[in-house]
Amino acid sequence: MRKLNLFLQEEDIEAFRFGEGLILSRPQKLYVLNATATFLWVDLQEGYTLEEANKRQAQRFGLLSAELLPDSEHIYKQWAFEGLIPGSPHRLAETNNLLVKSEFDVRFRAEFLKPASPITRTYRFPENMITLGFQNPALENLIHPAFAHLEEKDITPDRANIELRMENEAVIIHCDGKEPLSTFDLREARTNALNHILDHTSGNSDWCALLHSAALARGKEAIVLAGACQKGKTTLTAYLIQRGWEYLSEDITAIDVQMGAVYGLPSALSLKQGSWDLLSADFPEIETLTVYEKFGSKIRYLPPPKYEIGPRSFGFLFAVDFDPNATHSCQELPPLETLESLVSGDSWISSASDHLMFFLGLLENVPAYRLTYKTLDQALSSIEEIIS
Repeated sequence: MRKLNLFLQEEDIEAFRFGEGLILSRPQKLYVLNATATFLWVDLQEGYTLEEANKRQAQRFGLLSAELLPDSEHIYKQWAFEGLIPGSPHRLAETNNLLVKSEFDVRFRAEFLKPASPITRTYRFPENMITLGFQNPALENLIHPAFAHLEEKDITPDRANIELRMENEAVIIHCDGKEPLSTFDLREARTNALNHILDHTSGNSDWCALLHSAALARGKEAIVLAGACQKGKTTLTAYLIQRGWEYLSEDITAIDVQMGAVYGLPSALSLKQGSWDLLSADFPEIETLTVYEKFGSKIRYLPPPKYEIGPRSFGFLFAVDFDPNATHSCQELPPLETLESLVSGDSWISSASDHLMFFLGLLENVPAYRLTYKTLDQALSSIEEIIS
């Protein structure tokens, strides 16, 4: 990969050539462009109008201009909205401050109307302990059930390392020595808290990526199971644990910028209702676990039998998709498609130029596969075959 020396009218954007596509980076945001979109975006940067750029696209690919125009107009509107083309304001930043309440958010926030005393919990990790403070039980339920298996109940701490509280309908997270983080989005608030916990427990905060993924290890090497929510990552992780794999993480995996090593966060496995019967033979205790509601889904938290944090070398990445109606497949994934899968799956990739280039280089060297599975046995067989 290489950084492009284009003259960019958008001063906060950097462009990196990656495979046949292009990566656009601005603070806290990445955009992955495939080969077709790359040609269009570069033409717009060089001063061509949308109509002219679309005609050039048609000539490149031997198509009719009219056939391409609807797609070109659609992506142009997206780029204009995000401020990625000359003369377009970055309006996306304005929408980040809008409070959009889902049905779950409305019911969750109603809990804050009830009087409550602050709650403090202390958890023991392999290398250290961490204390979290919660303004009320609703905030506690965002985090505590996933770490209840690590709680030290006989400790009375002087203060909390991380505090979660509510101000003006926003969740505010305070952490030792860091600027407070504020968000109206409950998923983002939970992710922010987990990131702080990961920094504290690993003794590291210099990450090139925080992947929305599970991670397991065999010896010194880790595999990462990435994908969006409800794609079967956690179910497959639990299945692999019972077959000799070491558990690192099921929700967030950190990649450090020094060696590209994998670090995990040993939360309990958050099993959605559809996985309970699938895993009952391996984990008969599932039916006795408390049922929680997490972002509208019924969840049982399964404590891992044992766990590691890392570091482990980054051996393989699997973009996981459970589909009982699909044909089982496991296909190599090019680096550009791997990155696109990670970004669309809510992973965070550092936009700092040196960190980003390091991570892109890592993706060029780590074997990646798109694993579509309909049974857990098939998924296990594909993984074992590849890593052997």
